[in-house]
Amino acid sequence: MKKLTILLLCFLMICTGAIAQYNTAKTSMSFPVHNLPYKYVPVGQRNFTVSCGFARQVSPYISTGEVAAQLHIDGWSRIDNPDNASLRITINAYDFLIEGIHEDKITEMVRHHGELVPVDFFSPVIDYSIVIEYVLEGSGSRQTFSNIDPFTHRPPVNSFRMDKRFHSPRDSHDFVRENKEVFIEKIIRTEIFSIIDEINEKLVPEYVYFPTTDQIKIAFFSSKKSPYYAKHQSAKNEIKSIINSIPLSGSLAPTIRKMQPWIEHFKEIEQSLSSSNKKQKQAKGDMVYNLAMIYYALEIFDVSRTYANRLINEFDATTGKRILRNIEKMEAEMKRHNLMTRHF
Repeated sequence: MKKLTILLLCFLMICTGAIAQYNTAKTSMSFPVHNLPYKYVPVGQRNFTVSCGFARQVSPYISTGEVAAQLHIDGWSRIDNPDNASLRITINAYDFLIEGIHEDKITEMVRHHGELVPVDFFSPVIDYSIVIEYVLEGSGSRQTFSNIDPFTHRPPVNSFRMDKRFHSPRDSHDFVRENKEVFIEKIIRTEIFSIIDEINEKLVPEYVYFPTTDQIKIAFFSSKKSPYYAKHQSAKNEIKSIINSIPLSGSLAPTIRKMQPWIEHFKEIEQSLSSSNKKQKQAKGDMVYNLAMIYYALEIFDVSRTYANRLINEFDATTGKRILRNIEKMEAEMKRHNLMTRHF
């Protein structure tokens, strides 16, 4: 009996360890969606979630054999839709397959002991395919679509080029194998956004509205018809001037203090989304606030990075690197104060 108990405990420990190891290989991304045009009313939740699960210790050359990503989007029904049909789409991106890893050879002239000499770099390229199916459901009907070619019985093969340079093909291959989950996640997200655009163009019935890729990335009050538009533009310009005045050294506290009016602006918007249900009100407020953070993080920080990288590559590397460091510091400070949520 004692031996049986010990064996049972060992079995449970092994199982628990396996589950824990699998869970650490999962990531989840949630993308808030902006408020819709006046002619649509919401049906269901106002956000969608992508969950990516990766099998453990999978060779980059073989399929994971499991659902790699699943996306749920709730549709929004038009007000003049006679039967008020709701529609939900489920996208399954599964059987992720890396077809192969190869390299782009890049030869550059670099200065060595005062002389320009040619140096070869290798940049990894991943050929991949994802079998994707998506299901449209609503008004009692169900339609299934797939990206498998009816003639070849295979999904399309695409290439993904890494913005990394290595001195040998072996180093390049090792880097891809060690970081394959990151690449899979990035590729899947790219694929899913292209699917959303395709659905909007070809598949969605007229009475249902889905957010496009661009609409996912902008705040609802960026529309000129919105009563918040003027104030939004004012806050946006103020933020740009604050970003441009980031101190090149010293504490970021003065910059954070300058951002207080901007923070108050979004709090005001949260409060204006009144609802009898306190939880609903909070959820709406959080959605708008987080989306605004994403919007500004994308538009302003990425523009600033572009400017800094241009300085590094073309004009003044010292100043460019200093600006990049301070942008990173400011992001860290904003995250610490829960002022920014980066999802993209």
